[in-house]
Amino acid sequence: MNSGMLRLYSDDDIIRLRIIKHLVNELRLNLAGVETCANWSSASALSPRASRRYLDHVR
Repeated sequence: MNSGMLRLYSDDDIIRLRIIKHLVNELRLNLAGVETCANWSSASALSPRASRRYLDHVR
């Protein structure tokens, strides 16, 4: 693999992506709805600590 093609994501990035996936697939939100949720709760719901608690809850 070419090092120029390698993408590294933080644990927090992965958590945010999993939450987005849950909102789209399970709650049937479209991306505009996801964006609204993220804007509405960016300081708390998508923080790393809150995100981990959320993912533990939905698993």
